[in-house]
Amino acid sequence: GVLNWNFTDLTYFYGGWYYVENGKVNFNATTLDYFYGDWYYVENGKVNFNATTLVYFYGDWYYVENGKVNFNAITLIYYNNTWFYVENGKVNFDTATLVYYNNDWYYVEYGSVNWYSDTLVCFYGKWYYVKDGMVAWNYTGYVNFYGTDYYVVNGTL
Repeated sequence: GVLNWNFTDLTYFYGGWYYVENGKVNFNATTLDYFYGDWYYVENGKVNFNATTLVYFYGDWYYVENGKVNFNAITLIYYNNTWFYVENGKVNFDTATLVYYNNDWYYVEYGSVNWYSDTLVCFYGKWYYVKDGMVAWNYTGYVNFYGTDYYVVNGTL
């Protein structure tokens, strides 16, 4: 064989997948790499199949689960002291919505859980009272929303 100094891709070697750049393993590489239909998370030159994290790549934040970008994911993930909202494998910074996660409903604004929220939120045609980032299921009483008082029962209008 002949060494191809132009080769840049993943390659399997002695039980692991490594990121080869210009014919050499790049142990400094921490990136995403597209390989046979999937995007893999490379950390320090090797695919990390144990990683579940967010990765910044060409202007977007991607959700990596078990070493691969999961483009079907709709979830929350804790990263750098913040709970981020992932939709279709990327952090969605352009939405305000409720998200079901670990048996609770959270209010997401601008890509992360809004822990300071005290508002009403319309979700699929139904209104919910959100307090401190979560639907306040135990709350019954009045909520002021844009100058009007609404009576909420068990967190819903």
